Amino acid sequence: MVKKLQKVGNSYAIILDRPTLETAGVLPREGEEVDVNSGSGWITLVPVSPQFISPDELKEHLDRIGKERGAVLKRLAD
Repeated sequence: MVKKLQKVGNSYAIILDRPTLETAGVLPREGEEVDVNSGSGWITLVPVSPQFISPDELKEHLDRIGKERGAVLKRLAD
């Protein structure tokens, strides 16, 4: 498939219709993010999936951050 760049304000956009996005596995939802990697000269759409962690894992991370960076965070808060 070949798409043309379209001028949008001071930028350029590639407009992808819904069937094209669905074929690529990108679900057009509000807040959906797409990572564009053009290192090879090709533009590749990669859906970015949020990574969820359990409440226990979140507590562990927050406890660790508090222990490692607690003094700095307190000074920033003051």
